[in-house]
Amino acid sequence: MYGAERAALLAIWDERRERLFRDHLRAHPEDAPACGALKHRLAREHRRDGLAYTRAKTELIQSIVDRARDARGLPRIDVWEG
Repeated sequence: MYGAERAALLAIWDERRERLFRDHLRAHPEDAPACGALKHRLAREHRRDGLAYTRAKTELIQSIVDRARDARGLPRIDVWEG
């Protein structure tokens, strides 16, 4: 049972982090074009390698998550878990 509970907690954590990212982009629409452009370029460059695509966008995502957490007085976290 512990394993199932832990998996559920991890899923909630990921969802919260994604909401923080989403909410930051909604509050700061000036950041959205850079995200979109990067994701489109990386999708072309890494069509067959999802892991490489994910790693390549980490730097931008990290910077946005850092700013979002700083604005809320939250400690910074490493967004890469892979």
